[in-house]
Amino acid sequence: MRNTKDAMQIVRFGKTADEPKTRYQQAQEDRLNENFRKMLDLLLAIVNTPLASTPEGPATVANGIHFAAVDPDSTSTNFTAQIPGITSYYDGLIVMLKNGVVTSASGFTINVNGLGAKPVYSNMAAASAETTIFNVNYTLIFVYDSKRVEGGCWVCYRGYDSNTNTIGYQLRTNSFSLPASDKFYRYRLLFASADNKKFVPANTSTSTNATASRATNPRPINPFGPIVYYGTTTVINADAKPGATALWQQYVLVLGYSFNNTGAALTLTNGPVYLRCTPQADGSAVMDYFTQQLPSTDDGKIYIFLGMAYDATHIELYVHHPVYCFKNGSLQLWRGSCPELPAYTNADEGKICKIVNGTPTWVAP
Repeated sequence: MRNTKDAMQIVRFGKTADEPKTRYQQAQEDRLNENFRKMLDLLLAIVNTPLASTPEGPATVANGIHFAAVDPDSTSTNFTAQIPGITSYYDGLIVMLKNGVVTSASGFTINVNGLGAKPVYSNMAAASAETTIFNVNYTLIFVYDSKRVEGGCWVCYRGYDSNTNTIGYQLRTNSFSLPASDKFYRYRLLFASADNKKFVPANTSTSTNATASRATNPRPINPFGPIVYYGTTTVINADAKPGATALWQQYVLVLGYSFNNTGAALTLTNGPVYLRCTPQADGSAVMDYFTQQLPSTDDGKIYIFLGMAYDATHIELYVHHPVYCFKNGSLQLWRGSCPELPAYTNADEGKICKIVNGTPTWVAP
């Protein structure tokens, strides 16, 4: 019987240490050992690689990131923090701070251990100070850079995101745009035209007031086409293209700039918002007005899902926009100008649908 020492010598592939291995088994074992050695070397390299030269010696992954909450007397424009072990600023110094105040849209500075207030710059743009508004209790990573701007600065590392409670940068286009069908102004929802060659603004009002009454644009749209939000104030003339980087597929927006025929507000907070339209024979649709209710009877309308109500005046535009209608006694997805299938009963089993005198009909094959 094998002792404990012998039992622990059992190796891969069901063989013991004193049993011969086939050439294939030995090759497999050598490959596993080599992969393990490579993984171990990589882990050791990560742990021991210096991040920066410091007055106290090299800062490693294990000791190079300092964490602290900002001081209670910090302001929206100036963070102060006390972090043991930091006696000077140096390139590559990393601090992780939990903020206690909402940051200012005009930018803010960080002063660690009284070593001096340094401006915070964004890692997303080469020459831009960080103007993103961060809410209370955000934990953010900052890296010191003595060369980016004169006198040094902190670089805030984050994703492309902003949170100001009502407006959020969420999903923006990068290069796609279409010429405008009409001259339009700020903060409009744009829809693909019936031929998909232009953007049709929700309205052409010249008012800059979010609560002004606006008549809906009567131009036909493609109800299955892209819907984007024009998120800036520059006036766009007819046949001119809005800048692609000002177009958003997902965004929290003020609905009144796009639809405000009557001044009615959104009543169902956190509820869906639809654009009611009148379908046309060619498959296009003419915009009517927004609603938060889908029909329970056949009203001859279609309903394009826009997004969800954020509050009484804002909606969050969603990326996908299914189109609904009420047909044959039930709510269903609208199929465009395709003919509706006739009602199907057990008596129609085995039949096929054909167009008879212009009407879809179940007939025997």
